[in-house]
Amino acid sequence: MRSVAALPDALVPDIGARGFATRDRAGLAVRTAVAWDLAAAYAESCDLQGSARTRGRTGLQVLIPVGRWPDSRGLDDVLADAKQGRVHRIDQPAYEAGLRDAHQDATPDEVVDALRRAAAEVSTFLGSRSDDRFGLTVTASPLGPVPMRTLCHAAVYQLGVSALDLEPCAPAPVPEELLDLALVALVDTAACLAARRGLNASLVADPSRQDADSRVWGFGVADGDWVTVELSDPVGPAIAATTRAILDITSGRTANVPGLVKSGALRLHDIPGLLHLAPLVDEIPGIPGAAALRAASTSLSIASSVLGSLGRFRRPSGTPQK
Repeated sequence: MRSVAALPDALVPDIGARGFATRDRAGLAVRTAVAWDLAAAYAESCDLQGSARTRGRTGLQVLIPVGRWPDSRGLDDVLADAKQGRVHRIDQPAYEAGLRDAHQDATPDEVVDALRRAAAEVSTFLGSRSDDRFGLTVTASPLGPVPMRTLCHAAVYQLGVSALDLEPCAPAPVPEELLDLALVALVDTAACLAARRGLNASLVADPSRQDADSRVWGFGVADGDWVTVELSDPVGPAIAATTRAILDITSGRTANVPGLVKSGALRLHDIPGLLHLAPLVDEIPGIPGAAALRAASTSLSIASSVLGSLGRFRRPSGTPQK
């Protein structure tokens, strides 16, 4: 019998559920395509030779690993790994560094073109016969084994983070629609990792208290299955903050979680429930503060590190900066 007694009813997954990859496959494809279009258009509006938010990097250096290049890891490579049962963890920092070195002389137009090639590749895969057959097959990734369809969705989170990093060289803020799509992808991918870890837990991302127009998303995991749904109101363990703040916290762009809690910009609901997600830190090596988490003695310290663990996602054919 399933161990779901602690999960809110709305977040109990069906047997075999794989989040949006099974519940709303068409919606996953649409959201992914829209996010790529928004990200490419935003990049095109930027002065990519200007300084990005990440120290010491230009907009070009932010985006080079996100695009599709002849020497980058594309979906054909991801699919080949899925077919052959290769589910190793990719050394993403080394991969990104190699791409930046190889394409350091790329022009802004070339970088935007690479983004659009990556977008076209993902759109071609989602809904294809290969997706029909292998979309739920796990493959090698910087996260370890993740279903192909879920990995394509995870890229949307990284697109949102990359766009935020471009804001200093952009004429306008990142479109809210892209940030909203990135939040959904974050929640769905975090659910995948929690399910793979064998956790029985739930989590809700609630930006609505800061922005009434925002939507509330939550996930529940049990016995290796997971569900991601939109909710009318938060239930169970929840993170309440603006969408932008949640993306910044989970991507490591904002480290002072206790300070945000003290100011009221971030509210953590049901911290004991959040602690059920603490083993996620062991799923992803290199998380800042992981060692401190293991030695932590306060609930807030643990919860802060859990939030950081949720965002360490990478896309299949390139990712944004460290």
